[in-house]
Amino acid sequence: MAEVVEDFQLRIDAGVKGARAEFDEFVEKKKAEAEEQTDSGEELKQWANEAARMSQVTDDQLKEKRKQAMIAKMIGLGHDPRDVERAAYSWRPYVTTVFNSPIQLTDSVWKRVKSRAENLVEVEKQRRLEVERRPIRDARRSLARSRYAAFKETYDASPDRLLPQASDFLDLPMIKAVIQDDGDDVSPGIFDDAFDELPVFLDEWRRVRRVDLARMLLESQAAPGDAQDAVTAEKDGILHLATSFFSTCRRCPGSRYGEDSIHWMSTMHRHFARTGRSHAYWIYMNSPCTGMKCIRVVPEYIEGANLLVQAVGLDPKTATTLDMDEIDPRFWCKDCSMLRNGNPNVARSWRNCIMHFGFHAASSPWKGWELLSPDDRATIEANEDAASALQTVDWNKTAISLQCTASNLQGWDCKLKTALPPTPT
Repeated sequence: MAEVVEDFQLRIDAGVKGARAEFDEFVEKKKAEAEEQTDSGEELKQWANEAARMSQVTDDQLKEKRKQAMIAKMIGLGHDPRDVERAAYSWRPYVTTVFNSPIQLTDSVWKRVKSRAENLVEVEKQRRLEVERRPIRDARRSLARSRYAAFKETYDASPDRLLPQASDFLDLPMIKAVIQDDGDDVSPGIFDDAFDELPVFLDEWRRVRRVDLARMLLESQAAPGDAQDAVTAEKDGILHLATSFFSTCRRCPGSRYGEDSIHWMSTMHRHFARTGRSHAYWIYMNSPCTGMKCIRVVPEYIEGANLLVQAVGLDPKTATTLDMDEIDPRFWCKDCSMLRNGNPNVARSWRNCIMHFGFHAASSPWKGWELLSPDDRATIEANEDAASALQTVDWNKTAISLQCTASNLQGWDCKLKTALPPTPT
């Protein structure tokens, strides 16, 4: 019995070993097949890459052949080889279907793309000529600016100096035509004819802007009229009244942060001199200064100016800036003693008061101005003379107190050199 069991056990072991050998053989076979498939995939991938590369090489060769054929034809038509080369090898997308195409340049294809090719070559020609002419045009612009600066010194722009700034001047038709001329002349006489025409042009340029400013003043008085009303008002001298002033953008000289810059016609040219420059980054989202669009009339400011004119016994409807400058009054701002925490109040000129008014625009109600008494006026005049002896002072932007302390338009100490005048004996 034991022999039978042993024999049976041997047969089972033999069967297991045979099955295991078959299984191992099967596994090895599958591994070999998988490796063979992997190798085949890599080969296919390499073949595909090589085929794509060869196709690209062929495509590039066809494009280069097309370019050379196009270049030969364009040069044969008389175009400059420099312009043709730049057009043929331009990176611009719209050149692709003209020069950079694998399609063979047959007669029918040439007939279809010829006009477009000539346009592209013409564009490159203009670019080349612009670069070649740039030194000449820059020299002409510099010459024009120099002559314009000298012209403004002698041009009779009284009673105001409202003139185009240099950048706008270069865009005037008669000046631009000389700058863009194809010649190479850069002598001073090249602008003689243009400057002969300039006074008439500037007279009209100034007239149009004065009429626009007069219209703004009429509209601020709740009395809008037609264009003829503005022309009449300008001729009648509305722009030269003491109460005819404008609030301009804050990029003008002498302006700071929150307040507008105030200009009468005598200083309006300072605003136009800034036209085209960008405002400060915290103002108007860095928008550019646009001349007339950056000018406004504030009725509240005009009402405050009326009070100043009336305080010296003049009529706001007829008093001019010259009338007020001749009287040269001084005023106390009734709000400043409160806002300056007990510091001495300062006496302001009439122009200083108007420029300073924006500082109190939010006061409700605003307390107004007070004309200095004769004794205070005498003391202030002595203090101003003493300060002016130490430095140059613009009393339209600076004010001084009875104690000889000074401040600017905003009421801040302006570090003015001051010294009390000697006591009379």
